[in-house]
Amino acid sequence: MKNEKIPKNKMSLYDQTAWIYDQRYREIQEEKYKTMLSKIAFKKRDLILDAGCGTGMLLEKIPSKHRAVGVDFSKKMIRIAKNKVRDSNFIQADLNNLPFKDNTFSKVFGVTILQNVEHPQMTVREIARALQKKGLTVLSTLKKKATKREIRELIEKTGLKEKEVYEVSEDIVVIAFKETKP
Repeated sequence: MKNEKIPKNKMSLYDQTAWIYDQRYREIQEEKYKTMLSKIAFKKRDLILDAGCGTGMLLEKIPSKHRAVGVDFSKKMIRIAKNKVRDSNFIQADLNNLPFKDNTFSKVFGVTILQNVEHPQMTVREIARALQKKGLTVLSTLKKKATKREIRELIEKTGLKEKEVYEVSEDIVVIAFKETKP
């Protein structure tokens, strides 16, 4: 992956543009969500994390029978998400330091996030830490920022096992799972 340093004012940029985010990106994000969600089987007792949830667009698509938490570093994005998706919980936090115990979530989504973090490997390790054994994660990044090979290497380095890598819209998506120790 192209490991460009993320500017320190990234949070400020997302706070400043939160009010127009849905209008600007809804169509392209919904195409990604539709494809991703069609590949995932949900169970009744799933606890879902949307890492980098932005304004909560993905969690709007998750049936309310599932428990879900959204995390983002932008205070204004979180505020919008809370107003839209009232049956989920939202927390302002850093994806490299998630405020959850090990093995908490059965599913973790991180849609179009890997290009926005300074240390993608650290972020994916932290997501893997919060993921339950046999849990599933769906992560994506912009195609212009990484190749499928780079995504596969990232997943391998973080101890997750690749299930599928594909492209949808402007993203490369990886579905991976956390193995149980033999």
